[in-house]
Amino acid sequence: MPELDEEQIKHEAARREYCRQCIVEFQKLGYLDSYLEEVFDRKQRLMSKFSTPTTYRND
Repeated sequence: MPELDEEQIKHEAARREYCRQCIVEFQKLGYLDSYLEEVFDRKQRLMSKFSTPTTYRND
C-alpha cells in the first residue's frame, strides 16, 4: 500500500501544478484583455479629439 500512497501524492502534486499553471495563464489573459481595452479606449479618445467634423455644406 505505501506505493499507492506515494502514487496518490505524485498525482495530487501534478494536479496542483497543472491548476497553478492554468491560473497563471488565465491571469495573463486577463491582463492582456485589460491592456487591449485600455489601448482601444485611448485610441477612440484620440480619434474623437483630433478628428475633423465631416459635415458637408451646400453653398
